[in-house]
Amino acid sequence: MRCLSSVEFAVIVNWKGGSYFTPTKGLRQWDHLSPHLFIIVSDVLSSMINQAITHSFILGMKFGRGGPALSHLFFVDDSLMFLKATENNCRVIVRILDSYCTASGQLVNFKKSNMFFNPNTLLEVNDRLRAILNVTISEDPGKEVLIKSVAQAVSSYPMSVFLLPNGFCPEIDNILANFWWA
Repeated sequence: MRCLSSVEFAVIVNWKGGSYFTPTKGLRQWDHLSPHLFIIVSDVLSSMINQAITHSFILGMKFGRGGPALSHLFFVDDSLMFLKATENNCRVIVRILDSYCTASGQLVNFKKSNMFFNPNTLLEVNDRLRAILNVTISEDPGKEVLIKSVAQAVSSYPMSVFLLPNGFCPEIDNILANFWWA
């Protein structure tokens, strides 16, 4: 409670800060309201990316001719971005993330972030884009994406609704670790 009562918040509406207030209660990551609040806040980031797509500031990845472009997916507190490998796309995404972080107070952990390229992308392009985004390049993110997007996300909703046995979470963690290291 000391961590919560030692900070002050202000709500920003239409780019104007309101009066500061001190919280009396807080939400923890596994609180039943946390996923809903995350969805509300992350919807802002999604809207910012969608607007950039709509105005052709960035280009998502197309899956086939005439198919829709995919630009991003959110899973719990992880994000996947699918962009055409251009310097402009990377610079615009950095600006969007900076604006979002400034407005929401959230931070991107660039040490845990990485990027993956189509094998046909030139190595010089990979290096330039990595420098813009300041993240590492992953050779094969397949398992990591599967674990983050499917295995962890699938259990989140039932765990927020049902009381599961005490050993359930360590068992799931063990299964995921075995899959990761197999």
